[in-house]
Parts: sequence; C-alpha cells; structure tokens
Amino acid sequence: MEGGKLYTFEEVRKHNELNDCWLIISGKVTLLPSPYLHGCSSASMRSRASFDIKVSETMISSYCCFLQVYDVTPFMEEHPGGDDVLLASTGKDATTDYEDIGHSDSATEMMRQYCIGDVDMASIPAKVTYAIPKEEIPNKAPTSTTGSWTTLLQLTAPLLLLALLFVLQSFAKAKTE
Repeated sequence: MEGGKLYTFEEVRKHNELNDCWLIISGKVTLLPSPYLHGCSSASMRSRASFDIKVSETMISSYCCFLQVYDVTPFMEEHPGGDDVLLASTGKDATTDYEDIGHSDSATEMMRQYCIGDVDMASIPAKVTYAIPKEEIPNKAPTSTTGSWTTLLQLTAPLLLLALLFVLQSFAKAKTE
C-alpha cells in the first residue's frame, strides 16, 4: 500500500486483541536527496523518521524510515508462529520482533496486503509502557489452608517417626535388662 491513512500511536495501540490486531512495523526505507527533505513541510514528514548522512559539512542525502500500520486480524489463524506471537507484538514498534525471526521474502511480500497506513511519528511517546492484554493475565489461584496443612504434615512426619523409633529402642533396651 502506498500512502494511506495516518494513525496516532495510541490509536494503533488500542487494537491488541485476537479479533482486532494491528502491528507497527518499519516498512520502507528510502534514500531521499537533500532538496526533497528541505522542501517538505513538517506535516508531510510526520510519518517518517529522518536520518541525515553528512560528508564533512555537506549533506548529500537522507534516509527516511516509514513506520507502517498493518491490520493482521485476518492472518491471525494462518500465522505459522501462532496468534500469540502477533498479540505479543501489539502496542509497540514490532520491527525488531519481525526482523529477529528472519521472515522469508514471500512473507515480506504478503505483508503488503495488510498495510493500512502510517504512524504519525509525532504521536510516539518517548517511553512506551506495556500493558498486558486481558487474555495474558493469569488467574491467581485461590489460597487455601489445606496446602499449609499438607506442608506441615510433610515436615513433622519424619520427626514423629524418629521419636517413635527412639521410644521403641528405649522400650527394647528396658525389656532386655
């Protein structure tokens, strides 16, 4: 997809469930000549992170990296790594997660059909806090007193056996004398 809608980071972050899953992945890295960058308005550059390349004091070109939004909801069941892998990558820049796996060229080609737009770079917070999706929160086991009785019995049983052996030994000695 070329162009598309511009989404805020918080807007994309809300789509973090099995039936509604969006990911943020760096899509395109393009080399742009310096005059193009200097002629662009700040509004048109909001979905790009720019990295200038300088030789001495002369800027020759810049790389622009686009963070793109992918609606992978239709692909959740088909994903070879399972839907948990995709859900774990929501609410953040998942570029590193995607690249660390070493996806094939066909997987990268397939991604194009799920691209729905770009992320507004101005909306990305300096530090992202991760909230665990509801499905991932483990249920806390109810505390009961039966577990503590079992532990107490396991600790005292050997002591009771030793005491019984001592009493039997003492009784046997007293009978032989």
